[in-house]
Amino acid sequence: MVMMNPSLENFEFCIDTGSFATRCKEITTSPTADVVEEKNEDGSIQEDTLASDQNNLKQQIEKIKFDIKYATQKEYEQQL
Repeated sequence: MVMMNPSLENFEFCIDTGSFATRCKEITTSPTADVVEEKNEDGSIQEDTLASDQNNLKQQIEKIKFDIKYATQKEYEQQL
């Protein structure tokens, strides 16, 4: 969707805008997954997706949160 002013002063601008809009309509995209291929010791290919990396990082974050909560609680108990 584009906006154009029909006045004669803006004729060239309207033509440029229309051309740009036409080129934009021709753009096509397709989603892709990022995959990292690594070879195991036996030469077979191991595929790790970003999703599995993300899950591993989430688990690490949860462990760190637990460790911080435990350490904070232990410090609090020591002060009593």
